[in-house]
Amino acid sequence: MPKRKLLTDSGIQPKQPKIEIRLPPEIWQKIFLNLPLKDLIVARLTCHRWRDAVGSSPGLRDKFWLKFPHDRNITMINRNYKPPGTVPASNVMFQLDNYSKIGSIAAWWPQVASTVTCLVICGCEFPVDVLGHAPNLKSLHLISARFGRTGRVNFKLINLRRLSLKKSRPGPLARLITRLEELEFAIVDEEDGEIDEIVGLIQSAKSSLKELVLDVPQGCLRKLSLLTELNLKKVKLRDSYGYCYGFFEAIVQFVEAHPAIEELSLFNPLVSL
Repeated sequence: MPKRKLLTDSGIQPKQPKIEIRLPPEIWQKIFLNLPLKDLIVARLTCHRWRDAVGSSPGLRDKFWLKFPHDRNITMINRNYKPPGTVPASNVMFQLDNYSKIGSIAAWWPQVASTVTCLVICGCEFPVDVLGHAPNLKSLHLISARFGRTGRVNFKLINLRRLSLKKSRPGPLARLITRLEELEFAIVDEEDGEIDEIVGLIQSAKSSLKELVLDVPQGCLRKLSLLTELNLKKVKLRDSYGYCYGFFEAIVQFVEAHPAIEELSLFNPLVSL
């Protein structure tokens, strides 16, 4: 029988030390910025250092969108709603139907909202506190949304720069904005005081407002022509109401009232300026 070869300690190869690359978070963040979203999600799950690197980078948080409710079969957001684990994200959408109310979400929303810079609220009635928990909010889009009963408000949206109102009214926003630069809105019911609400909102933002995107009747333009000290630079007008001679007259009056306007655009296939 052949003799068995005995292994001695000298024949055992020593284990190679595990090499761990420790780079500063800033370096990892620069690397991760080049990853597509699906790979970024995998990287975030790899270890706690990578997870923290992703969560602490505004540029990486901008890649993430969170949507509530997370399941289309869920039709209510109230104190019983528990979202799944979330990533620190800059962008959030609430989407319900028929002005369903957003109830108490204080158990989880403040933590999520702390990194939010863009918020879209669609088809909901929501408490103003939803905005109060988002101190870094820069862009707000309300689509068929409305504010619930508003009591005392003790915060300002000091970072909000862009506001879009589509089939939505401004509610208490005139009291909350401080440095709004861009406003987009469409008048839904000119007989229901909506024009006055919009005019009041623009009046409150007149020192900072630079751009308007409007879908309004000529009566609204005429009221906006009466505002003073606006420093608008760019105005875009859309054509849901149909342009007519009186409308163009209102446009001329509006532009003459605000000579700082540098660019005027009319969205009408029959008109080219």
